[in-house]
Amino acid sequence: MFGQIDDLRPSADSGAPDGDPSNRPGPRGERHRPPTVADALRTLRHTVELLDTERIDVTTATALAEQYSAIERLAAAATSRCAQRAAKGEEWKRAGHRSPAHWMAAVTGSTPTATARHLSAIAQLDRNPRAAAAYTNGQLSRSQAALLAPALAEAPHQADELLDAALEDSVAELRDKCRDARARARGPAEGQRHAEQRQRRRLTRRTTADGLEELALAGTADDIAFFNAGVSALRDAAYADHKRLHPDTEPSAAAIGFDAAMLLARHGLHDVARRAAAARSARADAPAADNAQGATDPPLPSNDPRPSGSDRGSGKRFRVAAPELTVRVDHTALARGHALPGEICDVPGGGPLAVCVVEGLIEAGCRIAVVEVDDLGAVRRVAHRKRRSPSTSSRGGPTLDPTAKVHPTTGADTVDRSPPWWLDVTVIVGVRSTTTGAGAGVESDPAPPTESAPATVDRQQQVSALLARLDAEGTAVGGLVRHRRAPSAHQRTALRWRDPTCRVEGCTSSARLEMDHHVDWAHAHRTTLDELGHLCPHHHRLRTFHGYRLGSGPGKQPLLPPVRSQSPHTPRPDGPTGDQPPG
Repeated sequence: MFGQIDDLRPSADSGAPDGDPSNRPGPRGERHRPPTVADALRTLRHTVELLDTERIDVTTATALAEQYSAIERLAAAATSRCAQRAAKGEEWKRAGHRSPAHWMAAVTGSTPTATARHLSAIAQLDRNPRAAAAYTNGQLSRSQAALLAPALAEAPHQADELLDAALEDSVAELRDKCRDARARARGPAEGQRHAEQRQRRRLTRRTTADGLEELALAGTADDIAFFNAGVSALRDAAYADHKRLHPDTEPSAAAIGFDAAMLLARHGLHDVARRAAAARSARADAPAADNAQGATDPPLPSNDPRPSGSDRGSGKRFRVAAPELTVRVDHTALARGHALPGEICDVPGGGPLAVCVVEGLIEAGCRIAVVEVDDLGAVRRVAHRKRRSPSTSSRGGPTLDPTAKVHPTTGADTVDRSPPWWLDVTVIVGVRSTTTGAGAGVESDPAPPTESAPATVDRQQQVSALLARLDAEGTAVGGLVRHRRAPSAHQRTALRWRDPTCRVEGCTSSARLEMDHHVDWAHAHRTTLDELGHLCPHHHRLRTFHGYRLGSGPGKQPLLPPVRSQSPHTPRPDGPTGDQPPG
C-alpha cells in the first residue's frame, strides 16, 4: 500500500472528460499517461542531482530556495494527509509498529512524540476550514501549524487575525501573537490560571547529547522576568571577565548569559543589589565630569572567588547595572481585573501577565507611569508617579512557600507577589485618547461574577486616580523637541511603551535594546519621539554603519537596503561604503 505510488493516477473509467489533455490520443493513437507522484519524485531527484550552487548567481539561488521551500511545505502537507488516512487502516500494525505515530516516525526520520504532536496539531487545524486549506496548499509550514493549532482551539474568535499573521509575519511574531491570544482567551479565569501555572513551577536537570549538563527553569512570566532581570544586570560584568581572560575570542550571547547566571549564583542577589545600590549612589553623588565618564562600582572583596587578572583579589572593579524591569498594562484591563483580546498586559519579551500580578506590583509601591496613546499607537502625553513604600507587605521578595493559599473565589495567588527589593520595576499604564479629558471615565464593564463588588470599586478608583494624574501632570511628548542627544525621562517612558521590542519588522528581540536617532544627531541636533526608536544591537549596527534605513510611519517598519551611490568606493563619513555587506 505504502510503496505503490505509481498507481496514484486516474483510471480509464475515472470519469475524466475526453477534452482533458491527459485523455487525448498521442501521435500514435495512445493516450498520455498523467504524471504520478513517482514521476514528480524522479524529476525532483534528478533536478537536485544536477544542482550546482557554485555555478549559479545569487539571484537565481534565492529564487530556487523559495521554490524548494514551497515544495517542502507541500510535501509536508501531503505527508500529513496521507498519514492521517493511513492511521485509519491496519498497515502500520502489519508492519510491526506500535502506533501510527511510530510508523510515521520511521518513515520521516522523526521521533514518535514529535510525530504524534504534529498529527494532533493537524487534526486541530482541520476544525477551521481556512486553516486546513492553507496548510494543504503549502501556505503554512509545520512550525506555523504547531503554533496555530492550540491558539485556534482556545481562541477561535481570533482565527482570522491569527491566520493573517501566519501568512504575513515571521514565526517569532506569530509565536507571540498566539501566546497572547491564548492568554487573553481565559478572561476572568486568568488569575486562577496563573495560580495553577505557579504550582507547576520546576527546575529540572538533564544531560544533553553532547555531554553537557543542562538546567531548565520553568515558571510564570513574572517569576522568570525577575530572575532574568538579575542575570541581565551582570551581563556586562561577565563579558568583561571573559575578555580579560580570553582577549582573542568573542563569546556568544548564550555563553555570556551562562557566565552572568554563574556570577549571580556565586555572589548572591544581596551582593549584587549592594553593588547596584552603591553604583547608583556613586553616580548620584559624583560631579558632572565623573557622570559623563560613568561611575565605577565598588571593588570586589578580597575573598572573591573569581580570578581577577594575574592578581586574584586585587580589587579589580566590574560594572553592575541597576536591574530594571518594565511592565505594560492597558487601563481598561486594570480596571476590569482581567485583559480581553487586543489589550496589553505583559512584560516586554517575557510574555503576557495576569492582571492580578500587576495589581501586586502596584500595591508593592513600584514606580508608575501613565501614557496617553492615540488610535495609531503614538504616545501623546506621559505622567510619572514616584516609587512608594509598599502598602501591604515588606519588600522582602516573593514568597516561595508551595503551600501558600489562594483566593477562595478567584483562585488568585495571595502570597506576597512583590518583586525582589533589589529590582526597579516600572508599571506603565496605557490610556486611550478617547478616555482622557473632560467627561473621561473608566470603562464600565460589569464586575466578573467571581469577584466582590468592593474589589471592583477599589480598582476603578485606583485607575481614576491615575487618569486624574495624567490630566493634571501629563507632559506632552508628541511634539517635544529636545536639543540634547539624550532623550528626556518622559520620552524614554514613551519609547518603552511604544517599542517594547526592536522596531524592525520581523524582529522580536527585546534584550539590550538601544535607542536610535533615525535622523542622525550629527545632522539634525534634535531629539524628538517620532525620530527615536528602539533597535536591537544587530539592526542598530546595520543602520548606523552600513547605510540601512527604516521605513517611515508608526509601528514596526521594514529595514530598507542601502542606497547605492554612483561611486561605490567612496566611504560613508561614519562607516563602510553603502555597497559593502555588513560584517
